[in-house]
Amino acid sequence: MVEKKAYLTRLEHLGNEKETIMVFDRFTFEQRDFTLDRIRGLFAHSRDLIESDDMAYLFATGKSELEIRNALALYLHRNLEPSQHALREWKRHDLAVLDSSGQPMLIIEGKVWSHTDVLTPKKLLVGEKSIKTALENDIQKLADSKKKYPNVRCFITIILFSIDVTGSTADLKLSEIVKYEALHRRGMKKYKTLDKLKDEGMQKLGDLLDNYGQPMFLPMWSGNYHRMEVSSGVLILEPHFGKKSNN
Repeated sequence: MVEKKAYLTRLEHLGNEKETIMVFDRFTFEQRDFTLDRIRGLFAHSRDLIESDDMAYLFATGKSELEIRNALALYLHRNLEPSQHALREWKRHDLAVLDSSGQPMLIIEGKVWSHTDVLTPKKLLVGEKSIKTALENDIQKLADSKKKYPNVRCFITIILFSIDVTGSTADLKLSEIVKYEALHRRGMKKYKTLDKLKDEGMQKLGDLLDNYGQPMFLPMWSGNYHRMEVSSGVLILEPHFGKKSNN
């Protein structure tokens, strides 16, 4: 059960002498609290730390794994009891929560792909740079840590996003302002609508993850960048170690 404690925080408003007192709850996790549904809830809360249009910009202009991980880390850092610690890049893992003795309670590995990546069979399944290989490498990393810390809970999160490049109002050439513009254009051309592209991509990734455990879905950001809709969601997996894909 999550134990909550009330704290008072004093916020000073810049530019004037007024102060605001804000009451918020910190929480203390126990190992059993880190369920799939709880991790989904943490992502839902951390999602609010980045505005949707800001996230659209980040997705469109470069890699976004760090911003997403940092939002979750910040949410945990702000809300965990001081005796528990949210750490980034802990022992080659993206994110971990340690208890007061320095033992890991939670480890998360995260990746970001486009829906079109997932819907490209070679990218999904074939070779060292495939999504499947990246997934199995992360599972192996988690399995190695699980052997050393048997009580730790381990999760993999995969964000999928797409950009409707057909709606741009930008003056510049799209390939100059959208990273992997041709990839997103290919996905929109084949699936016609953003909703269809998203649904097909999430279904395909879910089918892959089903071979390793039971994934859970959460919609993430939906914003705009130069009038292009940018939409994303996350699939969260608690791996069943030792289970191998049949694909």
